[in-house]
Amino acid sequence: MFAARFDPVRLEMLGEPVPVVHDLQMALNAGPANYTVSHEGTLVYVPNTSGRRSLVWVDRSGAETAVPAPPRARIIT
Repeated sequence: MFAARFDPVRLEMLGEPVPVVHDLQMALNAGPANYTVSHEGTLVYVPNTSGRRSLVWVDRSGAETAVPAPPRARIIT
């Protein structure tokens, strides 16, 4: 996944895109990536990993903080 500065008034990209997420999970046979962005700008995504997953908060510097929720098995749709 890449991000770039964007001017919403002129509908123009400002500058070059930069990578922000590597190994983003994609849905099988359909192609869409498993992510969403809130109105406030919070990005939530599913990494492309196997096995059980745990939720974490990741701050802007990349530091992870565990969320108190039990790990779950990977579900592919």
